[in-house]
This record gives sequence, C-alpha cells and structure tokens, in this order.
Amino acid sequence: MRSQIASAPDASLFRRLCALQARSGLLGLFVAMALSAGAAHAQIVARPGPEAAPQAVPGFWDPRRRPDRPDLSRLSVIRFLTETDYPPFNFTGPDGNPAGFNVDLARQLCEEIKVTCTVQMRRFDTLLDALASNRGDAIIASVAASPQLRARVDFTDPYYRAPARFVSRRDAAMPEVRPEYLEGKKIGAIAG
Repeated sequence: MRSQIASAPDASLFRRLCALQARSGLLGLFVAMALSAGAAHAQIVARPGPEAAPQAVPGFWDPRRRPDRPDLSRLSVIRFLTETDYPPFNFTGPDGNPAGFNVDLARQLCEEIKVTCTVQMRRFDTLLDALASNRGDAIIASVAASPQLRARVDFTDPYYRAPARFVSRRDAAMPEVRPEYLEGKKIGAIAG
C-alpha cells in the first residue's frame, strides 16, 4: 500500500502541492518522525547482537532536492477528501471530526503553506468521483497509482509505504510471490 495525494491532472493547485511536498523539510521531518517511532521503540526493546546488520531507514524523496517555492498567492483554501474508516490513517474521531495520520498530514501541510484546509470524509469508493466533480481539490488516502488511475488523476510521490510481507516456513520457501506459487496453499491473514 502506498499513500499518496491524488488530484485532477489539470489542477495547478496539485502541481504547486507537489513542488511544496518535494521541498518541504518540515513535512519530511514529520513523516520521518512518524516512520522512525517504531524503529526507536524496537531498539529499546530488542537489542541485536554485534553481528546484526544495520537497518536501513526508508527514504521517499531526496532531502537535498529544493525546487522553487510555488506561487500560492491565489490559493485560499484546499479541500481534501479522505476515507471514512481506515484507521490509523483516516477515521472519525470521538468528537465526530476527521482524525488520523493522513488528516494530520493534510492539516500540517496547510499550516506550513499558511492556507486554510478542509477535510471531507467519504466512502473510499466515492473519492475519485467526488474529485472529478470538483467536490474537493485533492485526495489524501491510500489510493494505488495504477496506469488507469494515472490517466484520470495526478499523484504526488509516495509519502508512506506499508511494510507488508509474506511469511512462510523455511522448508516451503517460494522463489518469488506469484499467484501460481500460491495455488493450493493455505493463506492466513489478520482480520480487521
């Protein structure tokens, strides 16, 4: 799963957000802190021996990349669309308002560029149509960037990737995970 911000392909707002995302050290720091929190905890709990290889920290963009700051003088509001029920990324908080990592990231982005933002929550299957009918300016949710969707909307660079893995017994290792290798095998998944 990759979380990205999607927007209508002809929207200059989106291009300005992409440029801002690429140059914003604050957003990079925000995402890095969120992603590294688990690693910091793991270092306290599990102390690997001296033979353990160093862990790579994921990088999603070059921190040295500094595009020109876009002209945001005519931008007064960004209307973000997100999913209603995909915790911890987006969900309805106890107070009835949008909450979650994506919501916090959208609000932080707006604070960074000093623009008002709204966050509208919708069912996931309605997000792209709402964007296409101008009921929002950008989607901040886990929308996969397929070739079909790239023809309809524009995407930022990914800002989060889920560390999903297949796990098998050592004696049942697969050369690669492909549907034909899984045929006839029992597959377990965690519900929820």
